[in-house]
Amino acid sequence: MKNLPSLVVVTDRGHFRAYKANDGTLVQTDVMEMAEALEKLSDQLTDQAGGFPSSESQGQGNSTGERLPLEAELELRSIRRIGQRIQELLNEHTIKDWGLIAAPEINSAILDQLSPADRDKLTLNLKRNLAHQSPAEIKQRLTEA
Repeated sequence: MKNLPSLVVVTDRGHFRAYKANDGTLVQTDVMEMAEALEKLSDQLTDQAGGFPSSESQGQGNSTGERLPLEAELELRSIRRIGQRIQELLNEHTIKDWGLIAAPEINSAILDQLSPADRDKLTLNLKRNLAHQSPAEIKQRLTEA
């Protein structure tokens, strides 16, 4: 990639980082952590109904069956928060072009949260999880792409 977009967002389900391009380097301008996406679901819940084996069920059928819908709801909440934050940044700074580097499993869902005008400003869309990389490593990956 020759020129970096003026704003680069790097995110996964639990970590959000925004960088401004400044003379060919990336300068971090915004950080957001989604605690609910980082914690295990069992650590978030205090009521673990049916989580302990009982002699009547012989260890079978002890789940309430609500884990998957709850996990999906928590993921959707994280994606919505990411989309909202991107829109706030684009509006606050009057960004003309921007880039998204997001984990492949959430990339499209994040873009679905944005207005058509904000999607039109997108000049870089990389489906990779680089949320734990340094700005220098991110820039290196962009030059390789």
